[in-house]
Amino acid sequence: MKLLNIRLKPKFMLVFCSLMLFSVVTVLATSVYVFRQYEEELYRNTSQFLNMSIDSIEQELSAVDKTSAYVVTGDVVQDILRDPVLDFSTREPVYPFGRAYLSLNDLLLNHYGRLPYVLSAAVCVNGKSLGIGDAYALEAALIEELTLEASKGGGRPVLHESGGRLFYVRSIVSMREMNMRPIGLLALQIDLQRIVSDSLKSRENLNYQPEIVIFSKNGGLLFTSFTEAGEEFRVQPAENGYRVCRLEGRDYFVSYATHSAFGMSYAMYLPFDSVARSLRLLRTLTFVAAVLVMLVNTLFCSKLVSQIIQQFNVLVTKMRLFQAGRYEELDRYRSDNRKDEVGYLNRSFDKMAGDVKRLVEENYLTKIAVQEAQLKSLQNQIDPHFLFNILQTINWKAKTGKQEEISHITEALGKILRYTLYKKETLVPLREELEIVEGYVSIQKYRYGERLSVLIETPKKWGGAMIPPMALQNLAENSIKHALENMLEPCVIRIGAGESGDELLLFVEDNGPGIDEDTLKKLENPAGADEGIGLINIRKRLSLLLGERYTLRVYNTGRGTRAELLLPKPGDEKGR
Repeated sequence: MKLLNIRLKPKFMLVFCSLMLFSVVTVLATSVYVFRQYEEELYRNTSQFLNMSIDSIEQELSAVDKTSAYVVTGDVVQDILRDPVLDFSTREPVYPFGRAYLSLNDLLLNHYGRLPYVLSAAVCVNGKSLGIGDAYALEAALIEELTLEASKGGGRPVLHESGGRLFYVRSIVSMREMNMRPIGLLALQIDLQRIVSDSLKSRENLNYQPEIVIFSKNGGLLFTSFTEAGEEFRVQPAENGYRVCRLEGRDYFVSYATHSAFGMSYAMYLPFDSVARSLRLLRTLTFVAAVLVMLVNTLFCSKLVSQIIQQFNVLVTKMRLFQAGRYEELDRYRSDNRKDEVGYLNRSFDKMAGDVKRLVEENYLTKIAVQEAQLKSLQNQIDPHFLFNILQTINWKAKTGKQEEISHITEALGKILRYTLYKKETLVPLREELEIVEGYVSIQKYRYGERLSVLIETPKKWGGAMIPPMALQNLAENSIKHALENMLEPCVIRIGAGESGDELLLFVEDNGPGIDEDTLKKLENPAGADEGIGLINIRKRLSLLLGERYTLRVYNTGRGTRAELLLPKPGDEKGR
């Protein structure tokens, strides 16, 4: 209770403790940034180390390449391979072939015997190989395979792996002919394992053991320092970069490099556990601590803020009830026991709501009395011209001795007067209104004869629709006044009903000359117009009795005038 009664400002000061959430998020974001920077720094160091190793490997291969370019274009190789006397398939004739072999052997031994990374060097012609080292161990199928790979290089050297051995192959073409005809193949077996091992000698000073995987230009696996090269090691890098992957139960930091004069791609694997174990533990602890702090702060602030805004929610609820006019429910949300600012707001609102409720009740009763008087006045208005015309008709019929017609007219007029003067309801069923309209029409037919024809086409199912008394009669009277009295041919008046969405559309339509535009404008904007009998009367009664939604619309159709009353459907007909 003491917490509820302290002032509002200290409460919101406590809410500001939720800023700790922001601080925790900031710490987490900073930690992620630091870890990311560490990974990038590790990548830079690894990339630098990898580039140094690549430079060392590429230098050794470049030395082999330079020597090979000299060998395949030199006079010794060119003269021997272009000698038409020598048959490399049969090694005949013996003496010239032996002399050529010694020259070729001395050349290869002189250039490649001093290179520690060349295991064998051979010149291959017609499926046969001549050279040093294991040159004679090259099978015809292997020579054919190497020749095919060399042809794909377009004259450039190609590194090709076959049977666990890496070969440097290069086509030998005739340098003394313009067509550059292939005349042989230079095949060197390269000890890539030794090259890589020598390039990584500096790793002995590191506390971790990097591994290297080398891919060929076409994506083949040329070399891996892993003991078992699984599928994970066969992912050829598409560009320079790094990633962290898990292989054989261990996490590795992998750095990729694709820059190579021989089209090779390199990947260096660092055991991530050995270089980042403490960092990963720190990152895990940081995240766990941050999550726990966030949960505790969230629960505390949620409870505290809930206590603060609870009474604001009560005040909002009371405002909504007040807006909806449900004043009787406001007493259920009183807050007389609170002593802070929220309690003061609630008590002030309760007092204001009570005063407004009292004023509304007083003004409402006054307004109801005024509206009832206004409705009664509007309902009792009858066009004096209508009464005068009926009396004239009765007088004319009396002079001609038509007592039966006088009786019918008098009876219909009596019903209309009784309906108008003694009907207390503000709304009547449509079926009763139609009876009065039929009586009114019968009187007018005695007066106009065949010049007037009235068709009532209202379905019986709409008989229960409620309508202001005399509204339909006034519309029929308006049609006779503005149509029949202003035309020579017979006047036809149609009275019907239809559906318009969820409402009932009652219409009275004639074939007269129509209403002039000035009169229509006065009907649409009745301010300043005479408040008499007729369409303005009907529109006002509809507004007072049924609401602004239900109204009267009058317009010219081009073939006459149409008046439409929008009314609510009978309760049992809605939704059909």
